[in-house]
Order: sequence, then C-alpha cells, then structure tokens
Amino acid sequence: SNDEVQDTLKKKLDAQEKHNIKLQSEKLSRENKIRRLEEECTTLKRRLKKSKSQLDSATGGKGIMGNDVELKLETMENALRCPIYRHLWKDTILTRCNHMHSRKA
Repeated sequence: SNDEVQDTLKKKLDAQEKHNIKLQSEKLSRENKIRRLEEECTTLKRRLKKSKSQLDSATGGKGIMGNDVELKLETMENALRCPIYRHLWKDTILTRCNHMHSRKA
C-alpha cells in the first residue's frame, strides 16, 4: 500500500516534470519568435526610413505629389463630402441655390 502511494506520487512527479520541460521549451520557442519579429521590425523601420529619405531627396521634401497638389486634392475631397455626415456624396440633392445635401441629412 505504501509502495503503491509512492509509485503513484512518482508517476505524478514524472508527469509534472515532463509538463514543465514542455512549457519551458514552448517559452523558449516563443521568446525566439519574438526576438526574430523584433529584428524584422527593426529592419523594416530602417528600410522605411531609407525610402522616406530617398523620396525626400527626389521630391525636394515635398512628398509624393508635392504640397501644392496634395493641398488641392484635399480641398477637392472636402468639397465632395457631406458637411453633416462627413462621407463622400453618394445620394445627393442639389437645391436651387446650388447647395448640396445628402438625402440622409
């Protein structure tokens, strides 16, 4: 009876040790994956910084289209948005006084 209890406890202890080893292995695997992802993130940030620098050099610091074009585009997009719902016009009403309203408004 005493031997059976010791044998049961030894089996439980062995199972717990195996479980602990498995958890440690999973932890190391996750830590390695995190480290690789952090390195990849750093590399991508460097590439992005380099690309931005090359873009600034090529455009004189004015971005892809230049500030004037971007400002005009933003102004035109804002004109095409409903002032109440702030989405692009889809179902519109044009009044006699040339005001535009969304049918939802």
